[in-house]
Amino acid sequence: MTATIATDALEQLADRLAEAWMNHRTIDTVPPVLLTDRQDGYRVQDFMARRLGGTVAGWKAGATSDGMRRRDGHDGIVPGRVFADRLYLGAEHRLDAALFPGGHLEPEFAFRFLEGPGLRTDWTPAALAPIVAPHIAVEIIGSRLDADLPAACRATAMTIADNGNGFALVIGPEISPDARYDPLDHAVDMRIDGGPLPQTFRPGYAPNRSRPSPTP
Repeated sequence: MTATIATDALEQLADRLAEAWMNHRTIDTVPPVLLTDRQDGYRVQDFMARRLGGTVAGWKAGATSDGMRRRDGHDGIVPGRVFADRLYLGAEHRLDAALFPGGHLEPEFAFRFLEGPGLRTDWTPAALAPIVAPHIAVEIIGSRLDADLPAACRATAMTIADNGNGFALVIGPEISPDARYDPLDHAVDMRIDGGPLPQTFRPGYAPNRSRPSPTP
């Protein structure tokens, strides 16, 4: 599929998204161009990454369950970059909430590659298992586009353009090889400092994938 919008318009959108990221704010007006084609979304994300200039340490995959896609109206997986300066390794961190305006927390599974996977399209979970190490993780998600803007600002292509709505990733301990768990159906008890989540950081919910349960 070919791109449908002129490159200069896509670059202008990337400029606005990158500026919002760097200034830790959201965009409160509808962008002059609203994307509907995934290919345009990929191009804007590429342009945005170049503006940010950060080192890419990994990738995130959003909307990985049918339930999540139904809830948010996505037509498939939504990818995004994980930048090195927004990747936090280890179980304990104190992060500045001002870096993540309108942020939400989602419990996740992260997979660390032990060797290069190679470019191929026929990967299966069984084939990947020997070359990845699974970790518990928390993703900080949020859009550079204000939540009060029209739904078209949250379409799949716009979400892809906006770095897949990714802010940051916290990767915790590696999961023991002897652990028994189902990544597609795993209950999660999510707390901050042992207490309830602040209202600013409401837990995301991905049906059939995770069930965050903040404890009051």
